[in-house]
Amino acid sequence: MKSDAWRAAGLGGLTLVGSLTALLLTGCVPLDEPTPSPATSETTSTPTPAAEPTSWDDCGEPTISHAEPAEKGWRIIGAMELKIQDGSRSTTEYFTRSLAPSIVWEGSGQPSDRFTEQISEVIEHPTTGVIFGNESVADMFQGVKVPGTTLGYQAVEEISVPITLSCGDHVAFGTVNTWMNNETGIIDCSLPAEGEPELPSNMARKQWCPDTGSN
Repeated sequence: MKSDAWRAAGLGGLTLVGSLTALLLTGCVPLDEPTPSPATSETTSTPTPAAEPTSWDDCGEPTISHAEPAEKGWRIIGAMELKIQDGSRSTTEYFTRSLAPSIVWEGSGQPSDRFTEQISEVIEHPTTGVIFGNESVADMFQGVKVPGTTLGYQAVEEISVPITLSCGDHVAFGTVNTWMNNETGIIDCSLPAEGEPELPSNMARKQWCPDTGSN
């Protein structure tokens, strides 16, 4: 009896020890796993507003507006004569000049030249480039094959466009001197003039056709 009671007690002790060991093992965290970290909360930031430009050099996109163009009329910038006789060709240059757009600003503190392309897009007229007087006339003469005397001309219809640029506290007023049309033509001086005298063809005819008696 004594031995059985001891054996039972011993088994009970083993069972208790085994249960404690199991509880201890259940509460353990393996060393090779990362320790859980507390959840992080998302934060949002408000964008910092762009600083007001302190000069035109700091301006990225100015506001551009313009008034209606003031028409200044046609101007002849090139005139040449072509003679075809006995199979030979000769040219005489009467007049030529080059013409480029310009922007005239009022007062001081002028905007940067880097806005010229943007101004052209807004007013829909050239702000850069050059037209050379007799360049296109010479090209047109290449297609003339009939014997005789031919007068060629190049003309532009000039305009001025008032513009306003603003960027932050900066405002500038100016005028774009440019053109809205250009024309290259040839004239048979033996034929009578047609249309209004202000047409560039008649302006060239009056000035350089020998039949008019003026030159």
